[in-house]
Amino acid sequence: MCGGRARTGIGQYRHMVMSLCYWVLRRLLELVVLRRRREPANEIELLVLRHEVAVLSRQVSRPRSS
Repeated sequence: MCGGRARTGIGQYRHMVMSLCYWVLRRLLELVVLRRRREPANEIELLVLRHEVAVLSRQVSRPRSS
């Protein structure tokens, strides 16, 4: 829900497209920064590890608070 209404149809599609555009732009900017740094291998390794942590954190169920 956003602003008291559920997104449906075109609103949901627009949100997904904007999210994808944001993700692509962010990754492109990360690559530009990587190309300008002196130790790209270390930076690439960090990016891969961050991605792995993000994927694993989505897969692990979180404990419920009581």
